[in-house]
Amino acid sequence: MTTRGVLLSAALALLAPFALLAGATEEGAESSTQMAVPAGKYKEAPMLAALVASGELPPVDERLPLEPRVAPPVEEVGTYGGTLHVVSVDK
Repeated sequence: MTTRGVLLSAALALLAPFALLAGATEEGAESSTQMAVPAGKYKEAPMLAALVASGELPPVDERLPLEPRVAPPVEEVGTYGGTLHVVSVDK
């Protein structure tokens, strides 16, 4: 492993606990990203619609917990699909 790879790994190892703590809340406390959404208000992913129609998968309202964690969009609601580009520092 190169020096750059070692430094990157060390930086990620040091920052990972902070990322986990940033999302932690006290049990029973409402987070600012949690919002109650009435049943029947969720949209089905287009790629799962055929499975729901054939009965292989229950509707989205039955798959979600009673109070799912919903994060408000930062800029706008995204779209399904697309390409994920990943960079790897590995030999």
